[in-house]
Amino acid sequence: MQEHNIWSLDKHQDIKALLLLLEQQVGRGRFWLTTELLDPQAVRITPAVASPEVSVYLYCYAQPPGHYGVDLEYPRMIEQEANDQTVRLNELDVDRTLEHIILHLELEH
Repeated sequence: MQEHNIWSLDKHQDIKALLLLLEQQVGRGRFWLTTELLDPQAVRITPAVASPEVSVYLYCYAQPPGHYGVDLEYPRMIEQEANDQTVRLNELDVDRTLEHIILHLELEH
């Protein structure tokens, strides 16, 4: 996991836009994106710590225009483990999406 240049990501413009808003609200370097290969309309975000226990899977596919899906994952999702706990939220507007990400990853100032 590492900090990324949001502008250079090979991601859908809605994902980039939300990541830029998140960075504006919480500050640069406060969250990381995982390096796994994901759909261009999705990204997994973790707090910027060595071994994060939580993550957020953010996506815009299968959502109405201008809305996002958010999976609040804890512990960090390991696809093969059946005991992962995930809360799935759909059709969230930008403000609600940011609120859930910030609270779940404990990124508030």
